[in-house]
Amino acid sequence: MRKIYILSLALVLAFLMSSAAAAASSPHATKSKVKRTATKRRPAKRRRNARTTEVTYTCPMHHDVHAKSPGECPKCGMDLEAEKRGR
Repeated sequence: MRKIYILSLALVLAFLMSSAAAAASSPHATKSKVKRTATKRRPAKRRRNARTTEVTYTCPMHHDVHAKSPGECPKCGMDLEAEKRGR
């Protein structure tokens, strides 16, 4: 009975050793064994629509004043700021 136990233990150990050796020799085992080349990705194209291309400027004190270019508010003389759009 003892010989069967030792023989089965030896077979299990041999199987585990062979599977560990096979896993270590696989190309995905370590990053150092696999030579990877960098691929260039194209940047995603931005959609061009009215929300991304048009910027309106408004006075921080007078929200009814709008302009297509930066400048001064005709009511108070403050600099116009780019209007923040909510999403």
